[in-house]
Amino acid sequence: MKRTPLRRKTPMKKRRNRPRRGQVISPETIREIREQANHRCEYCGRWCENLEVHHIAERGMGGGRRRDERWNLVALCPDCHRGYHEGRIPRREFIARVAYRDGWLLEDLLERYRELGVRID
Repeated sequence: MKRTPLRRKTPMKKRRNRPRRGQVISPETIREIREQANHRCEYCGRWCENLEVHHIAERGMGGGRRRDERWNLVALCPDCHRGYHEGRIPRREFIARVAYRDGWLLEDLLERYRELGVRID
């Protein structure tokens, strides 16, 4: 009896290993944000080796590349990043921390987000 290898009737789709065009923060910006945070979450202050750089106003809200500027990025531990996306941490908290970090007046930075049409919770 001859054995035949099992084959799929339809070929599997190839996985895309590369990110979609225009959706990645530049490595230099990520490194800069992480270095300034000094391995500490900018929300809870906990030390974390693998900080995640989060967009305060997501790129899907429009605005293109300007969403990758320092005033819109914050370094978070995985728990706080998840907490934001689960709705436990309001966006305003991150804006306040970025304003302090970069020397902005909170009202000026809030106004900048409002001009972009970003809802502040």
